Amino acid sequence: MFAVIVIEESQVPHEHVIVLASYLTVGLSVFAHGLSAAPLANRYARWYQQHPRAKLPPMESAPAEVTRARGPAGEPTRA
Repeated sequence: MFAVIVIEESQVPHEHVIVLASYLTVGLSVFAHGLSAAPLANRYARWYQQHPRAKLPPMESAPAEVTRARGPAGEPTRA
């Protein structure tokens, strides 16, 4: 976390409290997002399915381009 680096290098008083608050904030945020992600995604999916297709904009999609295998740019790759 960027906040921990800043606090440790700034020599502010009570830095352990600020670091603890930063860790708790990030931890609780991750926990809350983990709990709410699936139910909210399911709710959105149900909402999307209930609406007539004529009123909804089409889903955006585009064909994926073929990518080259990883390796140096000038050398041929072996399949």
